[in-house]
Amino acid sequence: MINDILSIEKSPNDSNIYKYIKLENELELVLISNPNSNQYSALTLSVGVGSFFDPSDVLGLSHLVERSILLSNEKNPDSNDDFSTFIQLNGGFLNSVTYEDRTSFYYKIDSLCLEESIEKFSNYLIAPIFNKDLLEREINIIESEFNSIFDENKKNLVLLKGIFENDHPYGQFNNGNNKTLRLEDIRNRCMEFFEKHYSSNVMKLCVYGKQSIEKLEEMCKKSFGLIKNKKIYSTPLPKFVLKNPIKFEIASNIQDKHILKIIWPINDESLSFKGKVRSNSNSIINHYLGHEAKGSLSAALDNLGYSYRLYSFAQSYAIKDINIMGLEIHLTKCGFDNIDHVMFLVNQTIREFNANQMVKTELRTLDIEWKYLNNDSSIDLTRVVSNNLFYVESHVQVLKYPKYMFEKENPSEINKILSFMVPSNMIVMVSSNEFKGKTNSENDIYKIQYSSQVIEDSLIKKWKFDYQRSVDIVLPKPNPYLPNDIEIKTKTSSKPHEIYNFNGIKIDWGSESSLNSPYLNIIVKFDCPTKGNEQYKN
Repeated sequence: MINDILSIEKSPNDSNIYKYIKLENELELVLISNPNSNQYSALTLSVGVGSFFDPSDVLGLSHLVERSILLSNEKNPDSNDDFSTFIQLNGGFLNSVTYEDRTSFYYKIDSLCLEESIEKFSNYLIAPIFNKDLLEREINIIESEFNSIFDENKKNLVLLKGIFENDHPYGQFNNGNNKTLRLEDIRNRCMEFFEKHYSSNVMKLCVYGKQSIEKLEEMCKKSFGLIKNKKIYSTPLPKFVLKNPIKFEIASNIQDKHILKIIWPINDESLSFKGKVRSNSNSIINHYLGHEAKGSLSAALDNLGYSYRLYSFAQSYAIKDINIMGLEIHLTKCGFDNIDHVMFLVNQTIREFNANQMVKTELRTLDIEWKYLNNDSSIDLTRVVSNNLFYVESHVQVLKYPKYMFEKENPSEINKILSFMVPSNMIVMVSSNEFKGKTNSENDIYKIQYSSQVIEDSLIKKWKFDYQRSVDIVLPKPNPYLPNDIEIKTKTSSKPHEIYNFNGIKIDWGSESSLNSPYLNIIVKFDCPTKGNEQYKN
């Protein structure tokens, strides 16, 4: 067993005690002890397999295994006494989720029952049964989930399967349904999937409790040390490379809603957002594209009457060469009619980004957040730590990752990411009710009506050059309100009392030092004397 030689870095404001251990079966875990906590105990175990690894003839198999594995095992075959029932009877909460690259199981429970829960939980990972009757029940639930998916954004992702080189699984249907899972040999397929992918050397565990670190270690070693190490190592996926830039026009069922979604695949593993980037480059770009202050893309589009909502996103996976930058813009009818101009403004925003100006403000902001970070939510903390263990190069960084690993300024790294955010490496998805009756294809899973076309050079040229540059899009100015000194001057607390009362505006103020954080909580209440008055109804 490997013990924590280097201590996990934590915020000065964090009262938890941490320890990293790697068991003899190569299962990695972080123990968190806080004897003074009023939180429930909590546990998260993540396994390094997800829907990317579904067999092509049983799509959704990883989801079915996730839902079924905790229902029965060789030590406890009684389906009426499953793990979920045990957790609920002891005032807890249990959930699990299948991602593309990993599967997570997490729960909270009364601290007095933590040891028993660990023993019971580990048995399901040692020898699950996958009872066929219970599998049938879970397939019915999955089919119901499938028929209840109304999120068009989620559905539309299946259109992306096949647009990458070498049959990359990105966009693969991952929920499962009767068609893909109701097979005669489904129990055998579940057992095969478990034997192939569920191994201790690809499991990351985090446990939070009031017990001492030594007691938590004893519990985990005794139970999780019995999980078999099958010495599984992930099969590399194909390179994450677009065949061609592509545009989808999707017929939406929602009236008067027009959504533009842009995705840029970043296929350089050296730029992986998970584990290798040390300057938080993707977060800086994400903030620049998504902020809404004066000078932003959002403000410029709003001023033109083109949009009413915009947000940016960065996605990445434990499989380090799959990284994505993206934008989602909710367009007005005017914006939909002028979508080429919108695309021009998006490209202008990216071209004119200046990395040097953004980095220093980001550094200072994150430094303040880290210093006063308080990890006081047990179940959320275990989920974060368990998942982060897949990504960090050293367990020392598991609490800082990814947001607070801002170790150096690296504008060149930002510029390398921006070099992928060009029209020739772009997926454009436009969803609108206006496309009803005008599409030429139908997806066979969700019955999505759509058309798709390779983005030709002439359209790329239009998006880059055919409009006048907007003077409304500029880099955000440095934040003048960032403090130079963030030390708390006084440790006293006072009840709220009136400090201002004039012209209908009343302000009460009180200090609170028990949380040891230099943050301000503002609550604004508007009293409207005309509320409910028929005279002012319109």
